[in-house]
Amino acid sequence: MGIFNEQILNRIVQIKAKDIYKTKNIDGLISHKLKKFEGKCTKSGYILEDSIQIIQRSVGKVCNINRESYIEYKIIYKINSILPKIGEKYECIIGSITKMGLICYIESAGTTNISDSPLLIIIPKEYCKPEKYKNGDKINILTIDLRIKFMASQIQLIGKIED
Repeated sequence: MGIFNEQILNRIVQIKAKDIYKTKNIDGLISHKLKKFEGKCTKSGYILEDSIQIIQRSVGKVCNINRESYIEYKIIYKINSILPKIGEKYECIIGSITKMGLICYIESAGTTNISDSPLLIIIPKEYCKPEKYKNGDKINILTIDLRIKFMASQIQLIGKIED
């Protein structure tokens, strides 16, 4: 389906100096700090679980924030993400049929229902005839609108059925 894309990003990460002195694995500390973004939505889209890989990090720079010492690193890292755009087409599965219309999800690695899916797709009644479909049917949709909330666990799409 090709909905996942690989991105290379950069970020500044600050780690408390006392945490660095406890361990020799600085990359592990940085990876742990970035893990909180996996399975969540950011400006780069929905970041897939276990997809963050550090490519490069700078030498640490000492800085003080509120009288506490931090070591600041500039890092370059790679992620796998989903960043849908208006006008894109997706194959999805109907998860439920409501008075509003159809609620669908995409099938990807580990996705078995609506709550596991990185995309929550809503097809309003105006764009479909819900009585023609049943749960589990596969349909093709065209994205009309979308909403990405920072740190949400799903991207919400509004779509219409493509024939």
